[in-house]
Amino acid sequence: MGRSILAVDDLTVNNIGTFAKILDFSRSKNSSNTTFEFTESWVENCLEVKDNCKLGYYDEIAVGLIKTAFINDTTVYIEALSVLPEYLEHGVFEKLVDFAITHAKSNNFQKVSVQTNNPQFESRLIEKGFIKASPDSVENLEARPAETVLTIDI
Repeated sequence: MGRSILAVDDLTVNNIGTFAKILDFSRSKNSSNTTFEFTESWVENCLEVKDNCKLGYYDEIAVGLIKTAFINDTTVYIEALSVLPEYLEHGVFEKLVDFAITHAKSNNFQKVSVQTNNPQFESRLIEKGFIKASPDSVENLEARPAETVLTIDI
C-alpha cells in the first residue's frame, strides 16, 4: 500500500509564513470559512498552540490550514479553515476537518463547532455531519453575525 497523497502536519517557524499566505490568499478567493481579518499576532500565536494549528498538504505541497481552539469544557472550535481553491476538490478540506474531529476526540471533547459565511464550506461541513446551530448553543462562542454556526457531536 502506497503512502497517502494527503497529509496534515505541524506548524513550525519555517512554515509559519506559508500558513499566513494561505490564510490571506484563500480569504481573498472565498476559499476560507470566514472573511474575518486575523492579526499578525494571531498568526504568530499559532506557534505557541501548535497542537491546534496545522497545515494541509497535497502531494507534499502546503495548500490548506486549520486552527482550532478549546473554547469551553466540551467544544473544540475551528477558528480558521482555508484551502487554496485549486485544491478544494482534492480531499484536503475533508482531511483538515477530520483532524479537528480526531483532535477533539483525543482530548475528550464532545463537539466541534465552526462559523462560516462560505456556502461551499457550509455544504461540505453538512455532508460531514455538521448541523446548523444557534450561536447561543455554543458556550463562549464569539458569534460573528454574518456567519452560520455549525456543530457536530462526536
